[in-house]
Amino acid sequence: MTNTFQQTATTTVDGFPQYLWSNAANWKNGVPVNGGQVSFNIVGGGNPSGYDDIANLYLDSLTLTNGEIGVAGTLTVATVTFGASSPSLYSDSILSGAPSALTIDAMNTGGFIGAFGAGAVTSVLATADPGEVYQADEGGEVVLSATPNAGSGYYYQNSIPAGTFAFRSPSATISGILDGVAIGDSIALPGSFVSSVTFGTSSMSVVTNLGTTTFSDVVYSGTKPTGYTVSADPTGLERVTFACFVAGTRISTARGEIAVEDIAVGDKVWAQLGGGLAPVTWVGHRKINCAAHPKPHNVWPVRVAAGAFGVARPCRDLFLSPDHAIYVDGVLIPVKHLINGRSIAQVPMDEVTYYHVELPNHEVLVAENLPTESYLDTGDRANFANGGDLIRLFPDFSTRTPDACAMLEAYGCVPLVVTGPALKAARMWVNALAAAADRSADCQIASNFDPSAAPAWAYPRSA
Repeated sequence: MTNTFQQTATTTVDGFPQYLWSNAANWKNGVPVNGGQVSFNIVGGGNPSGYDDIANLYLDSLTLTNGEIGVAGTLTVATVTFGASSPSLYSDSILSGAPSALTIDAMNTGGFIGAFGAGAVTSVLATADPGEVYQADEGGEVVLSATPNAGSGYYYQNSIPAGTFAFRSPSATISGILDGVAIGDSIALPGSFVSSVTFGTSSMSVVTNLGTTTFSDVVYSGTKPTGYTVSADPTGLERVTFACFVAGTRISTARGEIAVEDIAVGDKVWAQLGGGLAPVTWVGHRKINCAAHPKPHNVWPVRVAAGAFGVARPCRDLFLSPDHAIYVDGVLIPVKHLINGRSIAQVPMDEVTYYHVELPNHEVLVAENLPTESYLDTGDRANFANGGDLIRLFPDFSTRTPDACAMLEAYGCVPLVVTGPALKAARMWVNALAAAADRSADCQIASNFDPSAAPAWAYPRSA
């Protein structure tokens, strides 16, 4: 017998009124039990809506004629039937703040299926995709087992953190629209490694060891990604996260946050150790063809994810050359020594343009709200296109020579650390934050940088 949901009593959940599944008053025949059949026709849609707050439930069937249902616990449904009014069914960890899981074994067309919030996962196990609208938002992941239907659509909602679509059985070409693709969004595909990602004007191709998957209808949102990072997805697939690169990195200056490529000699930037402003004496730049470089690992940038060192540190993803040092608790640590494959990872790419800002003395400046070193001439100006008469054919942004290390020891603003307790402590810090997985990527910086707002690790220890 089908148990009908009825809108009788609301309960406020995180400030929103919801019709809870656990309230018997909202059901014709009491709270559903495992193996039950349920039916919904939620008048008005939106909030208040049907909110599954039952910890663990299995249903033989769920019919949703109208409205939306959020799943806060763990719900498995053998068959979902959607009405003609495009109702919504999604896992939702936003209101509860706890992981949620929705699993659908089979369904008809006509609904919106989504995953909203970090820790929210919606798995569609149906052997055939009838052509649905799928949505991923605020860290949620939608996992699809069937070969994608050309009539399906995949929509990122562009919140922070971004969403993920995982395809277990991708076709060579996925023609359903992939909409709202932005920096920070992800897809996951079968394979053990990803060799390249190509971002076309309205398409995208991903090459793994198992073949090429092309998304033929892509709509980008905001800045089009130019690169990517690769990590293991919880599904066992390879996750590809879209990224951007060094040009556009913002530096704290007397005029506010300025893109590094727009900084000129004479501009004044925040000098962290000096506690004031310092004039720029030189801005080095070099566009590098990584694909043609004999040692691309020496020039691929390292991505420091937003929040890798704490809330808004950096305030958005920051890309540095491998040997560029970050200022941590009174020392400088080359970013390559902090790579953990998660919050700090090297990013393969075909091309990148690096910039380096020189001040009268070696200093710590602020890039995307993270303290990093300024340029110190240790004999490597030939790495840059504007470094003088000689330009190194294949620049190396990954290694400091013995002479360079000696120069840093003599003229560096603070010690450079590549081993020892300080490096170990920094690694433990960033790894612990990466494991927490609940970092803020909000970017709210005052036009004049306020050092008092930074955590203690960003500044020298007291004498």
